[in-house]
Amino acid sequence: MSLFARRPADPGGSRSYAELQDESIQEAREHRIQAGAARWRAGALAEAIFGGRVVPRLRSARTAAGFRALVELEVPFHDLGRHRDAEERFLQAARGDEVLGRIPVVFVFTPTSDPVPAPGGPGVS
Repeated sequence: MSLFARRPADPGGSRSYAELQDESIQEAREHRIQAGAARWRAGALAEAIFGGRVVPRLRSARTAAGFRALVELEVPFHDLGRHRDAEERFLQAARGDEVLGRIPVVFVFTPTSDPVPAPGGPGVS
């Protein structure tokens, strides 16, 4: 917070006084905007990489630990090997992304609650 001198509300007055302004409010607003942008960008990127519907959730937009957001990505899960491979490709792509590469974000991957059919199984054409 800072004190800024400013003119009194009365235009006829000549004495200025100090006003307390909290700059952290604007900073917190910018952090929330960045966290929201990261959420949507991560969801679109995860859908392209994991191949299926992804549900992105913003779990935290606090900055105490030095990151802007904790983003949970509910992704399709087939098997552990494929999941780890997709997770690594996602993180590499996120580092190179123009939005996600600038915003410090922690990603948490969770399996989708919808069952994913096995390749070649029912529901695959």
